[in-house]
Amino acid sequence: MKLPQSQLLHRHDISLAWIFALTCYAGHLGFQAMLPSSGWLRSYWSDFWMMPCALPPVLWLHSRLGIRPRRMRPTPSEIIGHLVLWSFLAEGVAPLILDRSTRDPWDLLAYTLGAVLLWLNHQCKGKDCFPYGRLRV
Repeated sequence: MKLPQSQLLHRHDISLAWIFALTCYAGHLGFQAMLPSSGWLRSYWSDFWMMPCALPPVLWLHSRLGIRPRRMRPTPSEIIGHLVLWSFLAEGVAPLILDRSTRDPWDLLAYTLGAVLLWLNHQCKGKDCFPYGRLRV
């Protein structure tokens, strides 16, 4: 079932993925403030949500620039390509440029798990893949 979009969103070609990404970021900031001072969640929460929150607006921008068809779900090659590119930039290039950035192989695992969540969500559109309801990204 496709969610109805308001005329304002449709007229300005703002997808629900864009709105989700902004809501995801706001929720992330609020939840991160409640996390314990140490542990996996504190260290890798941002990295886990990078792909599900950042890829939809990037693909929306690609569609606005004419690089990809509009309103198309992310393909596995797009997800993997952005995963590799962003991992290289965040874990390979950023530590060379930024003093506070460090290389951490666990970040790669968090990025990959977020990409898997994104892929699973888009595979389950219109299907009952999750016993307790679909994820709506």
